[in-house]
Amino acid sequence: MSVLIRRLVLLAAAIACAAAGMTVVAGPARAATPPVLVAPVDGSQVELGFTGPVQLDLGGSGDWFDVRVAGPSGVIAETSLYGYDTVEGFDVPALVEGGDYRVQVWSYEIDGWATIGSFSADWAPLTLSDPVVSPTTFYPLVRDGYRDRVRFSITLNQHADVTTIVRNSAGRTVRIFSRGLHRGRRSVEWNGLTTTGAKVPAGRYKITVEAQNGAGESRSISRTVTAATAVVTKTATKRRGAAQASPSTRGSCYITWEDGSAELDCWGGRYARMSFGFAIPASAWDLHWSVSGERSSLDRCCNGTIRKTGTRPSRSRYVVTTTVSGWRAFWVHSATLRYKYRARI
Repeated sequence: MSVLIRRLVLLAAAIACAAAGMTVVAGPARAATPPVLVAPVDGSQVELGFTGPVQLDLGGSGDWFDVRVAGPSGVIAETSLYGYDTVEGFDVPALVEGGDYRVQVWSYEIDGWATIGSFSADWAPLTLSDPVVSPTTFYPLVRDGYRDRVRFSITLNQHADVTTIVRNSAGRTVRIFSRGLHRGRRSVEWNGLTTTGAKVPAGRYKITVEAQNGAGESRSISRTVTAATAVVTKTATKRRGAAQASPSTRGSCYITWEDGSAELDCWGGRYARMSFGFAIPASAWDLHWSVSGERSSLDRCCNGTIRKTGTRPSRSRYVVTTTVSGWRAFWVHSATLRYKYRARI
């Protein structure tokens, strides 16, 4: 529960006890020893961007303690810890200021905030380095998932607010966005869209990454990318399960279903058939198909046939068929079609 709510609950309990003529106990018995700062070690130094954990030894006291961390600009984190275990901890927002940070606790026994230890964050000049843009040419005009966006990777030596600005060849800003980034190897992405969500036209664009730390220092770095479009050869693979096929029978032939597969079983009939239809581009070529399945335990070889065929009844449709006849039986699980086609990206 929050610090304020917990205090109100304890206060209400004390008032209720007083109204009933009971002895009011201000709180649980005080621990034999006060909380001790375990990490960071009292008087130690951490780097900017530190997020914890801050750990306290509560001595297994069974007491509630309100804990806060106060930095150069005020309190940055506050929580409540219960001394069930010896050591309890919590995380803090990434430190963005150099200076001293005090760890303070509060309880009814302490009756106020008491500093139990401190640590400091070392100030260092902000650096923005090792810029890498990939890919330098991308294809955002056709939203097909193929190289639709560009990634700008950088290295930060501390937490910073990073603003990304994209300008066209005329110097006009087409997109701007910001986010906080921790120290280390980080990246931002641009999807080739403007601030209004429209696709940018093909051309060259300058991406500028500007970083600013808590002390107000700023650094920037820029790289140029190309938004393009082209026609390329792609390979597609499509799969259809038995449940997506069209079944048909003639004579004493039957189709039964089990776990998404179909058993084609003929008892001297004309045929049992499963047809898988695939929509394909009119320009598709180099088509290869396959059927996943196996002979049934009811199959009587070799009176009849088991035939698998692939046909292209039109430029934009392909059909894979499995047919059994006579006294044959076959399990059909799925059909797969692979082909190449030309597409604009």
